[in-house]
Order: sequence, then structure tokens, then C-alpha cells
Amino acid sequence: MLKFIIYEDDEEYTEGYSEVINKLMMNHNYDYRIVKFSKYSKKLKEEIENTIDEKIYILDVEMPDVSGLQLASKIRENDWKSIIMFSTNYSQYKNDVFCMRLYALNYIVKNYNYKNDLMDTLSDALKALGKNDLLIYTFNYIVYRIPIKDIIYIEKASLGKKNYIVTLDGGEYEIAGSMKDMQERLGNRFFRSHKSCLVNLDNIKSINYSENIITFINDEEIDMLSVRCKKGLKLACKK
Repeated sequence: MLKFIIYEDDEEYTEGYSEVINKLMMNHNYDYRIVKFSKYSKKLKEEIENTIDEKIYILDVEMPDVSGLQLASKIRENDWKSIIMFSTNYSQYKNDVFCMRLYALNYIVKNYNYKNDLMDTLSDALKALGKNDLLIYTFNYIVYRIPIKDIIYIEKASLGKKNYIVTLDGGEYEIAGSMKDMQERLGNRFFRSHKSCLVNLDNIKSINYSENIITFINDEEIDMLSVRCKKGLKLACKK
């Protein structure tokens, strides 16, 4: 069992974190549970002392009782395996987070982009725990489990409300849903290069911006690069 432990006293952010976790875990085929705490309690102490489950902590730095930094110190007294990340409204705490040697994975600032930052950090956390990313979905009563690292691009079908997933080995799979939904589900490593196409940034070999050609690491090429997306793709590939 993988547990996501949220330590946050603002319900809006608690629900926002839960939403991101559930979206991310749609692509994974194992049990998980979200446990929420708005203050330090006996039950939270028991969770910290439990060494059986794998855990990812999301800790608000500014809590009225025991701060997120203090809680992280309690966790690290006996637990160096669990992953810890912090969230806060104030960037000045960043030095404290890393100077205290709490081995935090990241520091999420509560701004307009916090959900994207959290999605990326949680994805890194799962990799650190050795969890493989899968795109899991049902289409025409068949369950598909496609490794996300194997996807090169997803293209919207010319007719109907479906898309085609193309993989490194030349496989092609149908999936329902909008491009927007697919992008939200797959995260920032997929870029909207065209209104009808999402590309996996990790699998791009080269881009010919003058001819609008994207070449992938398996040497497959597509011409799904619109003029308005060129600048954004250049920036995304630098990250």
C-alpha cells in the first residue's frame, strides 16, 4: 500500500492536492490511499511510526500547531525511506527546508501553477520509489496498460471523439477523450504541438522548425507542429 499523507489546514489546498494525486494515480496499477490531517494528532503520530507502508508526505510549512518542518524532523527521526515534499505561501522558507537536512524532494509554492508543480514532483517521487508509469484505460470493453515512456505521440482522429496513441514499437491504440483531458492526465512531459496532437518530450530526437517536422527517437516523423506552438515547444524542450 502506498499512502499519500497530506498535512494541510486549508481545505481548498487539501482538495487540490487530492485531485492531483488521483489524476496521477490513474496511470498506475497498484493500491494507494490518501490520508488527510489538518493538525498534529495521535493518528498522525501512528502513521509516522508505521514502517510497513510506503509513504509520500505533502507538508504545509506554516501550520498552527506543529509546523511542517517540525513534523518532517519527527518523521526523519526513524524514517529515511519515505518521501517528503513541502508546500507554503512563502518562498523564504526554502532555505530552511534544505538547510535542516530533511532530504525533501521539493518545495511547492502555493501559486497559480502549484498543481502542475505538484504533479511533476509526485511523478518524480514515484520514479524514486521504483513505480512504473502506465496509461491505464478501457476502450471497447478492453483494458489497456501502456507504458507512458513508450508513447511518442497522441493524435486526434479526424472523425469521432477518439485519439490514436502511437508507441516506439510502431503500435497504435485507440482511446476516447479530448486532447485537453489527455494532456491533464499525462502531465507536463507531454506538449500540445498542434491542436490535434500531443508529443512526448522525452522521446523527441530532433525538430525542424522551418518545415514543422518532429522526429522521434525511433526515427518516426510527423508534421504536427503549428506556428503558434513553436515557441512553447522550444521552451519545453529546454526544461
